[in-house]
Amino acid sequence: MEHSVVIPKINYPFSGDISKHAEEVQLSTHEWAASQKILDPITLEKYDEEKLGFLASRIHANGEKQDIELTSEFLLLFCILDDYSDQVKNENEFNLYLTEILSIFANGYTNENDALLGAWVDWWRRVKGVTNVTWREKFIHDAMRCFDSLKWEVRYRIKNASPDLNEYMIERQHTGSVYLVFDLIEKSNQNYIPNEIKGELFFHLVESANKIVNWTNDLVSLNRELETGDVHNLVVCIQKQENLSLNEAISKVEKLHYQEVDNFMKVKEKLLNVPHPYQHELNEFILGLKQSIAGYYEWSVETNRY
Repeated sequence: MEHSVVIPKINYPFSGDISKHAEEVQLSTHEWAASQKILDPITLEKYDEEKLGFLASRIHANGEKQDIELTSEFLLLFCILDDYSDQVKNENEFNLYLTEILSIFANGYTNENDALLGAWVDWWRRVKGVTNVTWREKFIHDAMRCFDSLKWEVRYRIKNASPDLNEYMIERQHTGSVYLVFDLIEKSNQNYIPNEIKGELFFHLVESANKIVNWTNDLVSLNRELETGDVHNLVVCIQKQENLSLNEAISKVEKLHYQEVDNFMKVKEKLLNVPHPYQHELNEFILGLKQSIAGYYEWSVETNRY
């Protein structure tokens, strides 16, 4: 298989931004992880180089420092979990671990013998202090769906098999943490979106933003995944199923990505044209989605994760 392919530069019809707290959050995330003793110093330094505090600062460009810190810590915990899933040999052991994390969210369960689970407990305790019950129920629901997709990915990896393209496109929307990050955007500055405006257009917009971030990620992470032989990538799936060259598959994913950007912009305009008394909350959330879309890509250029 070809390696070191050239990934096209991505442009959006809106710009991203970054919080003035970025450097502080990057440092505070390191200090929090060190205090929780979840990583040895060398591994913690590796994650420092991934600059997750800067990603959180792009996601919450206008957010309070506390919101950015909680998102940065979540991103660190999820990246550790995601990296663990890449190495799983025992599916049942992994499933049990995910169940323990969900038990923390739902019941406050903690395994005192596992420092990483203890870090999840500490993080969730502080999240609970600044969120309402409705938001937490939504977050837990999205976490359950995300973890189900991680299990799905692990099953294919253990069998050394490749998923069908349609199946991949469905599950890929949940294997990452993007929907959970969007939940954290809604929490930012206590900007909860009332259920009255969470109709079909709203969910369509969120789904579209999620696809944009994921298809972008599949492009920017392609070289790393080619090196490791990871088949869980839209480019790789399209190349195999449609018998294309790698460059042809990249071009097709790039086209799908831009089609989704166009869709996002059209749905956004339709949603904003519906009159309701919650225009400020909706505008703030949409701004957060746009900052996340641009921010994930801008972060991918500076991180060592890919």
